[in-house]
Amino acid sequence: MLSTNLRYNTVSLFFLFFLIIIFNTHNLFAANVTLSWTPPTTNADATPLTDLAGYKVYFGTSSGSYSQSADAGNVTSYTWGNLAAGTPYYFTITAYDTSGNESSFSNEVSKTLASVTYYCDKDTDSYINVIADGTCAGTGCEPSGCQTAAGNDCNDNNANINPAASDINCNGLDDNCNGQIDEGYVAATTTCGTGACASTGIQQCTNGQLIDSCTAYAPTTEICDGLDNNCDSQIDEGCTPVIVVSKILLTEDFANGIPNTWLVNGKWNTSNSCGKNIDDPMIAPYAIVDSSCTTTGLDELVTPSFDTSSCNAAQLAFSNHYHHNSGNVEVNVSNDAGATWTNSLYLTADDGYPAANWKDIDINNITGAKEAKIKFRYSNNTGDGYWALDNIWVTCQPNQLEFSSQDQGPSQVQTIMITNAGSESLSISTIGIGGAASSDFIVDTGSDTCSNRTLLPLGTCTLDVIFLPSSAETKSANLYIPSNDPASPLLTVPLTGTVSMTINPRPIIKANGSTEPITVRKGRNVTVTIELDPGSDEYENADWWVLREYNNYWQNYSAATRQWSRGTSLYKQAPLVSTGPVKVLSTSKLSTGSYKFYFGVDTNMNGVRDPEEYYYDVVTVNVK
Repeated sequence: MLSTNLRYNTVSLFFLFFLIIIFNTHNLFAANVTLSWTPPTTNADATPLTDLAGYKVYFGTSSGSYSQSADAGNVTSYTWGNLAAGTPYYFTITAYDTSGNESSFSNEVSKTLASVTYYCDKDTDSYINVIADGTCAGTGCEPSGCQTAAGNDCNDNNANINPAASDINCNGLDDNCNGQIDEGYVAATTTCGTGACASTGIQQCTNGQLIDSCTAYAPTTEICDGLDNNCDSQIDEGCTPVIVVSKILLTEDFANGIPNTWLVNGKWNTSNSCGKNIDDPMIAPYAIVDSSCTTTGLDELVTPSFDTSSCNAAQLAFSNHYHHNSGNVEVNVSNDAGATWTNSLYLTADDGYPAANWKDIDINNITGAKEAKIKFRYSNNTGDGYWALDNIWVTCQPNQLEFSSQDQGPSQVQTIMITNAGSESLSISTIGIGGAASSDFIVDTGSDTCSNRTLLPLGTCTLDVIFLPSSAETKSANLYIPSNDPASPLLTVPLTGTVSMTINPRPIIKANGSTEPITVRKGRNVTVTIELDPGSDEYENADWWVLREYNNYWQNYSAATRQWSRGTSLYKQAPLVSTGPVKVLSTSKLSTGSYKFYFGVDTNMNGVRDPEEYYYDVVTVNVK
């Protein structure tokens, strides 16, 4: 049997290195160490060795200290793998017999594996890389085609870059690996920025990169100096005169009190009876409601209807002086004559107090309405709060001015306001009218405060336009406003006018079927009839008269009694409808002389023949 203190005199160790090739750049690869030995033949007592079973291999990273072991079996060599380069390893072996007895350690051997750096031709341009592609452990471990010495290919990832290539200028690369980048590049002058931010620089190659030294100046606030200060490619934008044309839909300063066309609910009035301190620009009289002098909980002031059907946009402006104590104030608008309301302003704190202010409110949601209204609503029934309004303006930007005329008479005046919304003076030349029906529209020179005038920024002026048609048909023309606004040097506002013809009632009275004077002999029959064409006033209530004049005395015919009686009483009061012929007289008993028979209607039904509303016809009968 093999004793535990068996020492093999014939054990020897030697090393073999196995080459491992793995193409993995810059990785340190593990290597193998092969140990071999001569097997023992005798025991320690020199007796023949007959029960040898195998060998154990030990190794560690410190001499005499073995942290790992492996059973090699009954062989005479063993390969230990996965060893790192640069680390010293110490090896020894033992033998063991069939009974499991193990000898003492053999002699110790050590080995430190060297790390090999290698260089390859990755881009296959026949030039080896100047930068290491990887490392491995052991002699000859580099991959096939690689070498352990650096090459002269300065970019082994690009086959077009190598020592044999030609240098290409504006690309920023060392194409020929001579250490210079774009050595033939010529520096160029560059520009950058716009307007006041514009600057110049030089583009040149620096350390293999194209560097442009041009840096634009920082933009500043645009001012009217002929420069593009904010560098947006526009010069003095907003610094020119800007013409804006508005149609005045409603204006009120309460100089004559609250108009009777306005609806008042509550205690709105134009008397500052409580002596509130209300300053400019509000000059009495103005509309005011004051909760310290009244105890109403809700006060409303409603404008009359106004037409926004031709408006692209609408604006409400007014002087405002609101002192809040409790409650709130509202401005509501309606596009259906007050059937429904939409809120445009809601205040629950002082606004325009202690000094009055100016409110501008977009009311575009009521454009396109025939009957728009505005309601000022005050809700405050305690304390000393109050609300005062003045200088109310409702304007819109019209797409055209529309006029209507009745019986070819003059239309209602359309007043427009011109505003200079720019930052330079607006010079307006003579305003005129042109187009197919230019003679049917006139600019009222007496009201024109705009022609041949210069407006300062935010300045305004007004003028009136009137439609006076020469015939009963739709008319079209243009209002021309020339100015120095560069964007609208000739602003055009379309004008359209329509004529509605009124057909007056037409009473007809006949004697013996004739409307002309007739002569009959005494004793002959005379028949008088009446007819009526109501014209445009059909179904309008009216006074009716059927009268007879003879020798300066008057008789009237009554529809109710169908009798003639003395005086000028009414025939009847009734709506105007198509009538006739209706017989009002048939007699042969007229005395000799001249008779005048009248038939008339009066559209102002008040029992009096009003000259402007009275329409009549007369026929004469001469009896001989």
